[in-house]
Amino acid sequence: MVDDYRVYLLMTPQTHQSVTSDDETYVEGDLSALEPDITQAISNAHVQGRNTDDAQSALADLEAQLTAASGETNGESSVLPQQTPQGYPGNWQVLLSARTNETNAQNDLHAAYADLLQIKKDLR
Repeated sequence: MVDDYRVYLLMTPQTHQSVTSDDETYVEGDLSALEPDITQAISNAHVQGRNTDDAQSALADLEAQLTAASGETNGESSVLPQQTPQGYPGNWQVLLSARTNETNAQNDLHAAYADLLQIKKDLR
């Protein structure tokens, strides 16, 4: 029976993981676009004589988290659609690997957001 339903066994997670990967890539882009503004805000606060060490540290961590998340999601959008029901269950490992990468990217993006909140708090 499972062999008859391999289309659903593959296509359902494939679709969900493709959407997740695209969403994570979008968030990475949005957070990366904020980096110049954050750097400028930290620089302005430093010029005003404020202690910006914590904000600079959080910015460095944010950049590291974004780099890690980008590494995890890189290529996912092209690998996932290539999987076909005929390859099931052999291609199940590709889906498991993609899920692990997406989970790691999600954790990295959460950490980057926490860094963003820390920078906001430090610059107030």
